[in-house]
Amino acid sequence: KRAVETWLKLHRSYYLLGNLDAAVECARRAMKRDPNHQRTRYVLATCLAEQGNYAEAEQHLRWCLDRRPDNITLLKMIDRVAEKRIRNDDVSLRPDGNTAPRR
Repeated sequence: KRAVETWLKLHRSYYLLGNLDAAVECARRAMKRDPNHQRTRYVLATCLAEQGNYAEAEQHLRWCLDRRPDNITLLKMIDRVAEKRIRNDDVSLRPDGNTAPRR
């Protein structure tokens, strides 16, 4: 438990410094120490989403929602992240190589 809290404190410090890569790594290390720690999964998911890693962020948010199905905030967050993931997938899969979103 203490190791998880230490990694989360480091995550926050790196996040506040604007170092998202280091913040994500600290959140991942916290999760490895306790994979069932819901706040760790949530923190990791929000940071991953901010990095643009929507698919993995959505997985962690859904994991949290499985444990807290009544959490409206999680539902809204999943909707936003899923929408961004779908838009991102749509752009990256364009056969013409155009990166502009479809209209």
